[in-house]
Amino acid sequence: ASRQNIDDLFESFKNLEIGTLVSRNPQNQDEYRVGSQSATILTVIGDITQESWAVGKPAQDTGTFFIRNTQSETVYLVKGTLIDLSQKSLNDWRDKTVLTLDKTKLKKIVVSGNKNFTFSEKDNIWKLISPGQEKDITATDSSTLIESLVNIQATAFTDETEKLEFKNSLKTIITFYKDLDEKLTELNIVMKDSDTWVQLSGQAEVYKVSTSVFAPLLNSSDNLK
Repeated sequence: ASRQNIDDLFESFKNLEIGTLVSRNPQNQDEYRVGSQSATILTVIGDITQESWAVGKPAQDTGTFFIRNTQSETVYLVKGTLIDLSQKSLNDWRDKTVLTLDKTKLKKIVVSGNKNFTFSEKDNIWKLISPGQEKDITATDSSTLIESLVNIQATAFTDETEKLEFKNSLKTIITFYKDLDEKLTELNIVMKDSDTWVQLSGQAEVYKVSTSVFAPLLNSSDNLK
């Protein structure tokens, strides 16, 4: 799970504003959607304690909703962001960080597979290199390219069918180096119509990433034509 999502969840509990007591009658629970079958149940497990809350339907005012501790019949009207977090899907809770790199240590990027070229830095000048060709890249273009790659976040995750398709697809390999020979990490990517499927070397997960993340790098080879 995303560390930020977990932090947000605990913060939402901490900042919950308790309002009106609206019911103590168990027969009214489904009306507020805090019954055992109608609510979203959030359970917080500590070292020696555990508490579960039935998060119900939104109320009339913005940010307000109904809630009940599952050990109690009492329903409260409360205000806060907890209801938004309770409605997240499983994938929304997952960590979408694909790759983070220290850009000051990045010295070379090698692209192979469908395209073959190298993006390399020497004496603070980035060069685009392919067999028999070499071209300096402006500071602005090189900065844009690097910034797009040092913090890659997924938009979604592939399902099992898509993972199999990825496995059987011809891939572009992007390898990152901290010097001429020392590898930092490697990405295997497959360009699709609406996004790019990405797998970090050594991991099983295949992410969906916006194609715009890789466009500055992959399109840079057009400058060699």
